Amino acid sequence: MVYMAGDNGKVFEQLQGKRLMAPMEAQGYQDIAEMEAVGSTPEVAVLVQLDTLSDREHTYRIYIRPSAEPRQIENIPEQNTGDPRTLRDFIVWGIENYPAENYAVILWNHGTGWKEDDIYAFARSRGVEIKASEDEVRSLTRNHRRLSRAFFLSSITEVLQLDDEESRAICFDDSSLDFLDNAKLQQVFLEVEELTGQKVNLIGMDACLMSMIEVAYQLRANGDYMVSSQEVEPMYGWPYTSILQHLTSHPEITAETLAKLIVQEYGRYYEEELWQTRGSARQVTQSATNLKAVERLAEAIGRFASVLSQLLIETAINGAANTHNGLHIRVVYYQ
Repeated sequence: MVYMAGDNGKVFEQLQGKRLMAPMEAQGYQDIAEMEAVGSTPEVAVLVQLDTLSDREHTYRIYIRPSAEPRQIENIPEQNTGDPRTLRDFIVWGIENYPAENYAVILWNHGTGWKEDDIYAFARSRGVEIKASEDEVRSLTRNHRRLSRAFFLSSITEVLQLDDEESRAICFDDSSLDFLDNAKLQQVFLEVEELTGQKVNLIGMDACLMSMIEVAYQLRANGDYMVSSQEVEPMYGWPYTSILQHLTSHPEITAETLAKLIVQEYGRYYEEELWQTRGSARQVTQSATNLKAVERLAEAIGRFASVLSQLLIETAINGAANTHNGLHIRVVYYQ
């Protein structure tokens, strides 16, 4: 199930004709075409919900068929992709109408992770309009002013009024001035499980900067694996054709295998195919995270932070007497 929040790129008169983010609608249709190059099979159902800026009356639910077959589209009233009920209803619709042994939900849009560029800095400082191109990444701006803490918030209007720069988000909806917040995203998956008795096995984020410990920790009980990028994604996003070719050929694969497959195909696409077509490859990142291990990782980070805090305090206390002593910290990463 691919949740496409394509209602982006609106020009806001109250912001002197500026856009809050790059348009995504055209890339949405391109990604759907990539999915249709393979299409659904009796063993694998590929579902999309697409919300756009251009159609102010409808949102589309699509059962992806091979491109040679007529599209199966259900028009529903215009949806706010920033409303958690919209995401919940789409997932429930998919589970109830296309039951399966395993479920993957992909959140498709711009992403800002935990610590990303201040997507609203240009609005506050009357900066330049963001323009989209094939080379642009799926982050909201290239400005390098940083935000400090929060992951998601619920309203663009609220964000523009903040003085302490608290905002993190995904699945933006320009027309509704809304986007999903962290707690609500977690609640969506809990409600889906309560309503259907089914748990999502894989949570994917075809967006920038979402593969961070804070994101994984928030979703640790909502799925088995998470696939996302710890850095920016090119506007092309995931290579859906090659991913679905493998999945439809091997529909019995586990969520762990699918998670690894997405990472491998993503890397291969940007290393090989773009090199052949454009003469250069993009430096990209993509990660598969075992959400069942995140609790232990968070505990280890907590212990590390406690030790580091104590060392910093001791260094500050002893700094005057030991001006030549430095603080050396060795960090070891475990798989």
